[in-house]
Amino acid sequence: MKGLRLALVGAYPPPYGGISTHVQRLADRCMQQGIDCVVFDYSRPARKAGNVLNLRQPVSWCRLLFHRFDIIHLHVSGTRWMVPACFALLARLKGARFVLTYHSLRGNFDIPGQAAMKLTLKAAARIIAMNTEIREKLSGLGAAPEKIAIAPSFLPPAVKEEDAEEVPAQTREFIANHTPVIAANAFSITEYQGADLYGIDMCLELVAALKRDYPRIGLVVFLSQPSNKARFADYQRRTRELDIA
Repeated sequence: MKGLRLALVGAYPPPYGGISTHVQRLADRCMQQGIDCVVFDYSRPARKAGNVLNLRQPVSWCRLLFHRFDIIHLHVSGTRWMVPACFALLARLKGARFVLTYHSLRGNFDIPGQAAMKLTLKAAARIIAMNTEIREKLSGLGAAPEKIAIAPSFLPPAVKEEDAEEVPAQTREFIANHTPVIAANAFSITEYQGADLYGIDMCLELVAALKRDYPRIGLVVFLSQPSNKARFADYQRRTRELDIA
């Protein structure tokens, strides 16, 4: 594995979400194994990490286009087909192997997207799906079953002192004064088919139920983007009703 040149394309934190956290931990693990890994971040803000380049800056595209890579590994979600198609073509032009990871795939591709994805999936050397539902959708688009691997997105974090220092003192004090502590994470407050996608409402009900036996229980919920202010206010109201505020 040493000496392998990898272009890892995806979101990179902050903000911390499913894809960005996975890409950050995957990049750390690759570098620990001696892989020459460069992250090409397609999210909005510019990053500070030394091996991370932001694709919103032209110089980053120069590095991607003209630097030699053995593998281009793209991380995506959703049905926007142009990004996978473009990177599949780029990998072919550069003579690199193309790896495609789908973190989520809700909805369906339009007719042009279906045609483009058939070519994209055919060009991929390896396709990684986070669950069987994604695998079945990709198979229906023409992906060869032997190319698809199912691999959950969780990777154990590498504990870094600078990451621990970013945790606010108020949060560390809260954790020190409560036991046990339940931690939950969500990129944003998101509804899917009328329900809380990340189950924050279930966490509140769980804590209320456990409080009878564990009066010092605590709950920490990390939100990268506290969107949906109405739902957020509803959660605050619910904590007061459950006497866990």
